[in-house]
Amino acid sequence: MKFKLKSNYVRLSLALFGGLALFWLFYKVVSSPWGIFDALISIVNLAMPLVVGLIMAYLLAPLYDLVQKPCYRLFCGKSKTPRRHAKGASKAVATLVSVLFLLALIVGLLSLVIPEAIVSISELAESLPDRAKDVIEWAKNIGEQYKDNALIASLSDSVGDVTQSLTDWAHNVLLPGLGNFAVQFSTGLVGFIGTIGNVCFGLIICIYALNSKELFAAQAKKIAYSFFKVPTANYLIHMTRFIDQTFGRYLNGMLVDASVLGTLVFLGMSILGFHYAPLVAVVIGVCNLIPMIGPIIGVSIGCFFLLLKDPLQALLFVVFFVIVQQIHYNLISPRILGGKIGISSFWIMFSIVIGGGLLGPIGMILGVPTFAVIYMLFRQYVARRLRRKSIPDDTRVYFGLWDIDETTGEPKYAQPDEEITVPQYQETQSETETE
Repeated sequence: MKFKLKSNYVRLSLALFGGLALFWLFYKVVSSPWGIFDALISIVNLAMPLVVGLIMAYLLAPLYDLVQKPCYRLFCGKSKTPRRHAKGASKAVATLVSVLFLLALIVGLLSLVIPEAIVSISELAESLPDRAKDVIEWAKNIGEQYKDNALIASLSDSVGDVTQSLTDWAHNVLLPGLGNFAVQFSTGLVGFIGTIGNVCFGLIICIYALNSKELFAAQAKKIAYSFFKVPTANYLIHMTRFIDQTFGRYLNGMLVDASVLGTLVFLGMSILGFHYAPLVAVVIGVCNLIPMIGPIIGVSIGCFFLLLKDPLQALLFVVFFVIVQQIHYNLISPRILGGKIGISSFWIMFSIVIGGGLLGPIGMILGVPTFAVIYMLFRQYVARRLRRKSIPDDTRVYFGLWDIDETTGEPKYAQPDEEITVPQYQETQSETETE
């Protein structure tokens, strides 16, 4: 016996099942809201390898395409193998290059940062007493200059207490914990993933996603045209391309831009003989992924390290970074990032604050392109509504606008001579007929 979807029994059964499922879900939410929350967290944790793999594939896609396309043309032109085999071989080469690049980048950064961080923090902990003596001598010189013994005693006691607390913390807490931190960080391979399992599964998913992205795109288009009308499906596909273009250009451009800035800082600090050049360069490069406030955070951290080692170097480092930043943002960064993201500096700062409050550092990085897409969608919506009313949608029209003529729809810019009174709302004919 075959069941037909148009049968009343089937419809009644589906409606009953859906109602019971919704009732059960509502009961679970009301009776144990934290249980639902824990279940969602468990689902997110289970899906973390998938998320990590897709993110890695998305970031590696430009490199994959850069290698795969010329390899495909090379295999097709110099061999008599079918195109199917040439495409498979080109995908294998592109996948190998992309994965090796990712592993080399991760291992290189970890091997560069972790040993340098351990040595730098150890040296800082050892140099704290000497720095404290210098500050105490400076305080004594000031007190002797102004002949104030009370000032000398107060400054000496305060500096001594703070220095002793920092020294005890560094020797008893910081240094013993560095070994465990380094082991955990190295074993995890990537700090934001947390476990070897997530890395391995994420890497496997990344490989499958890179080799199947054309198939996934074709299937998504097929589903869109099957569920929606042609104009709606076309709009969704074009909007997806725009979102991909916005996120892809922004994220990949920011990664390249941060790498260039970190390299410039490392080379400059090495040539000038600054301490902690690898560590400070990596910190500034990573912080540069956060727009606007990232470089300030990075240079503050670098200045802190150098300040405890050599105050004069810290001052020279700030001057050096200002020069490098001007060269980078005026000459190099525009060529890498291209045009603007499409929103003003105020909205960039707004998206950083909101994204950081919701998702932390990841939200600061992803908040800008996300808000740029939302901003564009809202701008299109406003423009459509204005065009339906035969009102200009160009923002330049509204600079200095007084109001719009209700009869002709023309903008008026001259302020009337009569005194401004309390405005009265006039109902339109359509509103009156509706009432």
